[in-house]
This record gives sequence, structure tokens and C-alpha cells, in this order.
Amino acid sequence: MVVMNGKTYYDGTVVWDCINECELNFNLGNVVKYVCRAGKKEGNSKQEDLWKALDYLVNEINKDVAYPIYIACEIDDEEEETGS
Repeated sequence: MVVMNGKTYYDGTVVWDCINECELNFNLGNVVKYVCRAGKKEGNSKQEDLWKALDYLVNEINKDVAYPIYIACEIDDEEEETGS
């Protein structure tokens, strides 16, 4: 089971063990964390966690590039509330 901050999100490997075993840095560790918990933490939608993961991934990609990438999005609060 995955345990993060004392909460179980699904059956499988402990996320922190995976992050440490793969020797991931801060950004990549957060990508794994948010992808693994997407839609499973009370109060966070799947899309919200995936956007967080994407943000950390973009930060990691942009660390060593001359021309950074940017991802622009507009979140429709009404759409998020209704799930459509």
C-alpha cells in the first residue's frame, strides 16, 4: 500500500521508498507523489493532482534549457465542480 503522511491511497509500493530507491530529486519525487495520489486524496480532484505533477515536471525540464517550455491553462471552476 502507498502511505504518504500517514494516509493510504492505494495498494502497491510505498511512494517514498520508490522515490528514494530511484534517487529522484525534489521535482521528480513530487511528480511521482502527485501521480500516485491523483484522485485519491480527499479534497483534491484527480485533475488538480495531475496539474501539480505537470507543474513539477515542467520545472524539472526547464532547469537546464535555453528555451523553457510553458503550459498555460484556464481552469473553469464551474466545470470542475460539476465534473463535466
